[in-house]
Amino acid sequence: MKKEQLFLMFVMALLPMTELAAQAFVKDGLVFRCYDQEEGALVVDVEDKSFTGEYVIPDLVVNPHDGLEYTVRIIDENAFDGAQMSAVTLPAGLVKIDEEGFNECVNLTAITFPSTVRYLGEDAFDGCTSLKTVTIVGTDLEFIVEGCFAGCTALTDIYIFREVASTEELPILGKTFEDEDFQRISLHVPPSSFDFYKAHEEWGKFFDIVMLTDEEMAAIDHGNGDSEATAVGSVRSEKLPTVRKSVSKGQLLIRSGRTVYNALGMDASKSGLYQCAESRW
Repeated sequence: MKKEQLFLMFVMALLPMTELAAQAFVKDGLVFRCYDQEEGALVVDVEDKSFTGEYVIPDLVVNPHDGLEYTVRIIDENAFDGAQMSAVTLPAGLVKIDEEGFNECVNLTAITFPSTVRYLGEDAFDGCTSLKTVTIVGTDLEFIVEGCFAGCTALTDIYIFREVASTEELPILGKTFEDEDFQRISLHVPPSSFDFYKAHEEWGKFFDIVMLTDEEMAAIDHGNGDSEATAVGSVRSEKLPTVRKSVSKGQLLIRSGRTVYNALGMDASKSGLYQCAESRW
């Protein structure tokens, strides 16, 4: 038998395995597909969009169809469209959120993007009317596509921890905010890069651009493996510092230990917290 025929038979034998591996499977209420290990796993849907709790998307999943482990890298288009969850923790290796990935998730109040995220798609969070706080960690983000945060009428604070040496290094910001949004939303940026954000054609449109505090900068893991802390709005860390200061609505209060509070407000003169959701790792 010719080599070409043997090769063709080998390829044909592999096809059913590939198709089988790409079949959807469910883990913790999330629907995944895996096409190849380089691309990683995609979150393509949720089982119950009426679920009002928190989704914690795992960093890794094992595909039951081929037994292989995949890094979760993509939120597919419309994956969480209209879902009623109140919170979501994104996986550490996430690279991309596709078009309308979280469209009209009206109960979502905060979102934190890990340092690996490069692309936030068109209308990804369109109509998330309760979203108040957005936190962008790390240096990999390249594109915030048009309409990404359109209709996020409650959004008041964006925390971006990307330090740059020029305006050219800033992520591309598509048309996602109107004039009233630029006036309402406070943009929190690293002190070392403050002037570059102010001078940028798009980022500079925010009326209120403020420097991140030393505590906030110290509490961010930039993905280099050396930092101990995390992000405003969502935290995953073995060691967490204690921030003893008043925080504005929507900010994160970090306390010692492995318990993190997404605080909506805190009175520094009182020992207790109020109006806060608790997350544990």
